Formats: sequence, C-alpha cells, structure tokens
Amino acid sequence: MQRVKALLHLKDSGQADDSLAELRAQIFYILAIGGLALGAASLVFSSAIAWSAGMPLVSALFVLAYLALLFFAISPRLAMHTRIVGGLTCVYLVGFAVLISELPYNIGPIWLFAFAVLTGILLGIRAGLLAIALNAFAIGVVGWWTGYRIAPVPADLPPQVFWFAANFTAIVITLVITISLSLLLRRLEVALQHQHLLADRLRAEIAERTDAEAAVTATKDALADRNRQLALLLATGNKLRWNQDAASLLEQIAGNHEQLGYRSVIVNLIDPESGSVNVVVTKGLDEEGRAMLDGAVYTWDEFDRPMQERFRIGECYFIPAGQYAWDTEFDGPSYVPPAAADMVAWPEEDRWHAEDILLLPLRRLTGEVIGILSFDQPLDGRRPSAETMLTLEIFANQAVAAFENAELYERLRGQVEMHTRAEEALRKLNKELDEASRLKDEFLANMSHELRTPLSAILGIAEAWREGAYGDIGERQQRSLKLVEASGRQLLALINDILDLAKADAGKMNLSKEPMLLIDLCQSSVHLIQPMAAEKKLHIQLHVDQPHATLWADPKRSRQILTNLLSNAVKFTSETGQVGLNVTTDPEKQCVRFLVWDTGIGIDESQLERLFAPFVQLDSRLSRNYEGTGLGLALVSRLVRLHGGDVEIKSRLGEGTQVTVTFPWTRGADTAPSIQALLVR
Repeated sequence: MQRVKALLHLKDSGQADDSLAELRAQIFYILAIGGLALGAASLVFSSAIAWSAGMPLVSALFVLAYLALLFFAISPRLAMHTRIVGGLTCVYLVGFAVLISELPYNIGPIWLFAFAVLTGILLGIRAGLLAIALNAFAIGVVGWWTGYRIAPVPADLPPQVFWFAANFTAIVITLVITISLSLLLRRLEVALQHQHLLADRLRAEIAERTDAEAAVTATKDALADRNRQLALLLATGNKLRWNQDAASLLEQIAGNHEQLGYRSVIVNLIDPESGSVNVVVTKGLDEEGRAMLDGAVYTWDEFDRPMQERFRIGECYFIPAGQYAWDTEFDGPSYVPPAAADMVAWPEEDRWHAEDILLLPLRRLTGEVIGILSFDQPLDGRRPSAETMLTLEIFANQAVAAFENAELYERLRGQVEMHTRAEEALRKLNKELDEASRLKDEFLANMSHELRTPLSAILGIAEAWREGAYGDIGERQQRSLKLVEASGRQLLALINDILDLAKADAGKMNLSKEPMLLIDLCQSSVHLIQPMAAEKKLHIQLHVDQPHATLWADPKRSRQILTNLLSNAVKFTSETGQVGLNVTTDPEKQCVRFLVWDTGIGIDESQLERLFAPFVQLDSRLSRNYEGTGLGLALVSRLVRLHGGDVEIKSRLGEGTQVTVTFPWTRGADTAPSIQALLVR
C-alpha cells in the first residue's frame, strides 16, 4: 500500500524531496557563483557611476548589498532555504535601490529581472509569478515616485507610456523566462522523483529477493543440518543396537556427546535394588570434574526435585542458572565447569551459562526411568533449541532400546548357559538311565530265564504226579498238586508279563501280524477268562457288530491285550455285577474298537493318568483284596501302541470302568485291503 501511494503521490517521497532539495542547492551554488561574479562587475560599475554622480551613499549601499549577498551565498551555518530567501532578498533590494536611485545607465530592471528568474528557479513557479508581480508593482511605484525619469524618453511619447511599455516588455520577457525555467525545473523534479521512486522500488525488490534468498538458504542449511543429524542418529542407533555388552554400551552412549553438540556428558544409572543414582560414565570433564564425579552416588530425590514441570521441554529438563537452589537442595557432589570463551558471543537470553544444566531421563516404554543423561557446555555456546531437544530425545530412545537389548542379551545368555548346563546334566542322566534300563532289561531277562527253567520243571513234575506217573495219590494230594500247579502257572504268567514289558520298553518285541476273524479273537479271549468269571458267578457279555470281519494283528499279543483287560474287569467286579466286551468297526476311520466294560468298584478320575505306569495299584488296600502285580494295563498300553493303536479309559468311583482299545483296520498303505475284503460273509 505504501508503494502504491508513492506511485500515485510523488511528492510524498521523502527521498525524492531530499534529492530535489539537493538539486536546488546545486542550482543555488551555480547561480550564486555566477551571481557573485556578475554582481561584482555590477557592483564596480554601479559604484563608479554612483560615485561619479555624487551619490556616495548609493555606492556604499551597493557594497553592503553585495556583502550581504556574499554572506548568504557562502555561509555554511544557515539553512539552505534561509540562504535562498536571504540571497533573493538582497538581489531584490539591490534592484529596487538602483531603480529608485535614478542613476544613469540604470540597471535596476536587470536586477529585478534576475530576482524574478532566480525566484522561479529556486522556489518554484508560484514564487516566480509572485516575484514578477512584485517587480511590476515595484516598477509602477518607482515610476510614479520618480516621475518616470529614469531613462531617456522619445519626444513623441509621453514618459508614462514609454516607462510602462519598456518595463512591461521586461516583465513579459521575465515572465516567459521564469515560467519556462520553472517548468523545465519542474520536469526535472518529476523525472528525478520518478527515478528515485523506481530506484526505491528496485532496492525494495532487491532487498525482498535478498531476504527470500537468505531465507531459502537458511532453510536449506537447516534442512541439511537436520538431515546430517538424522543420519548421524541413524548410524549411532545402528551401532548401539549391535553392542550387546552393557558396560561398553554405556561408554559408547557417552562417547556421542560431541556429535550431539556438547563438550561433556554424565551418565547416571538407577540401581533397581537400592533406588540410588550412580554415576557410571563421564566424558569431556577436566581432571577435577572426573575426580569429583566418577563413581558418585546420589539419591533419586536429588534428581527428582529439580526436574520440575516448569523446566520441562518435551522429555528434557533445562534448568537455567539461578532458577534452582542447588546449594541447599542438592546434597551430593556437584561440579560447575568453567565457562567457555564462545559463550559470550550470544545475547544474554540465548547464552549458555556455566551454571546451566540439561537433564535427559532415560525412560523405558513403560515409563520407568532407568537413568539420567546430564549434558553441559554446548559446542555453540547457546541454550538448547527445540530441534536440539528433539535430537536428544531420539538419541535417548535409541540408547534405552540398545540398553534393553543388552540386558535381554545378558539374560538370554544366562538362560542359554543354564539350559546348556541343564541339557548336559540331562544328557548325562539319560545316559545313566539308559544304562540302568539296559541293566534292568538284562537282569529281568536273566531272572526270567533262571526262574522259568526250574518253574517249568516244577510244573511238569506236579502234572506228572497228579496224573499218576509216580503211583496213585489221594484226593488230598490231588488238591495240593492242583494248588501247586495253579500257583506255578500264575507265577509263570507273571514272569512272562515282566519279560514282555521289558522287551516292549527296550523296543525288542516283534509282532507277527496275520489276518484273523474278530469273532475268533473275542471268543478265544473270553473262553480263557470264563473260568475266572465262573468262580464269581459272572457271565461275560460279548457283542461284535461285524463278527466275520478280519483284523490284521498279532494273534498272541492281541489276545493277551483282551485277556488282561477282561481279567481286570472280572477281578474288580462283585458277584452281582456285570462284565462285557463290545466290538465295533468304523469303516470311515478304518479302525476297530474293543470296549471292555464292567460295573465294578471303579476308579477315581484324578488317578486315571497313573494306571498305565508299571507296578501301580492305586490303593494299597486293593492288593490285599485283589491279587495282581499292576503290570496288566502297563503291558496293554505298550502292546496296543506297538500295533499302532490307542487306549482310552473312563471310570468313576463306584460306577465301574470302560477301557477302549482302538486297532487300525488295515495292514498299511502299501498292502491295506479294502473294507469289502476285510468283511467275510
């Protein structure tokens, strides 16, 4: 808006007015020099005429007027306007005095002519017109006063006519010259004003462009500095991330203080057990500072008290000098480094003082503070800016992440070492267990062999004796021999179970699979247990949904599985109970399920997982009421798994037990018969 006003109103330009005044002053000096020269000649000429005419006072007046004109022309103490007005007044007075003196060769009109022209040039066209009017008035008054006797008058003209005609002509000429020179000067003034206005606009545009270029350059420099800082932070973060040793990591964190813009830094860590703040690393301190602060211990309150909200900027706390009473509030050792020489280069409000301090907490993502970085003596000597604070916050986050990684690595390494030791101990224990299992298997095999040989002889002799090979025996001896034979066969079965269990655990039991009818397998198994059931007046219920289906399994071992389960069912069922075997086929899942159930004493559900362990009877009182070694279910489980099947048991105390054995129906993917082939009409 100001520039538009300057274009519309040229006279409002102060600088143009100054240049115009300077132009007028230059014109004044030129005219003054010329006027003084011509005035000196006119002075000599007029003084000589006045002296010769017997007018010494007029001659003295000429001298005084010239001296006054000289004074106004060369006096440096007067203002230019005063000098112009004074000089023009002197010219007018000289002209008027010469005109009124009635001297011969009167040059008064010339002085008045010069007065009007100079007034128009130096004071403008209006002042020039006013001077012409004043000249006309003066000429008229002087003519009337002198009776128009100043110049010789032709005889045929009245003196008044000649007077006014001559002077009117001089006035017109003066008017034309004054207006022309004034207009010329005005055009020069307007051109000069335009020139100055254009110069002002050009200077303003140059200044704006210079400011814009400076702003762009400053922005580019700031972006370049920021990019360098970010690149430095990225490189620093990568280096910190790969450092897995906590002690060297702290040294590395502190070693970046100059790259972050500070001469010194102190790394303080919080002891998680005691809560104290310990100085662990110092960088950039002089010998006195290191001696005072290395290994220093503070309470958390000594750091918590100065970290007030009024000092907080982002995550940092900048505490200016004199804003916190360190002498009374801080009990631990403190050190104030000497002020750097470059700090005095900044204004007071931007300058870093020796007592200033910058604290940066190291926070986990959970908000827990694990340490504090204390920065001092900035390299540029200035208080930290918002960009500096942000850079420090990013660095602190990287440092915390690296420190947590180092802690995690230490814990992981400790766990790995512990697991390695445990694995080594377990490997050693497994080796010992394998050796013990091998010795057990050898012992069981040897024991079984050593027991079976004499036991077989005992059974053979008892059978031969009972059949009369050694002569007739009485009924009482028959009962005794039957008891011996039954006990021997029971002991032989026990030995066989122990040997089978040992073979199964050692992986030395081989199966001889062959096809067999389900009905034959079930009936033969029930037939073996029927005498035992008859003693308790129990009837074993048998149901097979596909009696003529063929199962691919080891006949001896599959029969052993069913007889063990049926014998357990009979053993733990009272005379009023029930025992049964249900067999179902599942063509979709290609399996056969054998369900042995009873309504006996049942088992507590919390004890079911222990049933398949060897030599286990859930209640020691049962061993007195129900004979057995606890090998049945353990052996059943192993034999079923050798066939690729599974065992499931369900029971509730006092409600009976259900044991489900699942066998795969086919012999394998390569030789598996179809379901139609397994069913025999």
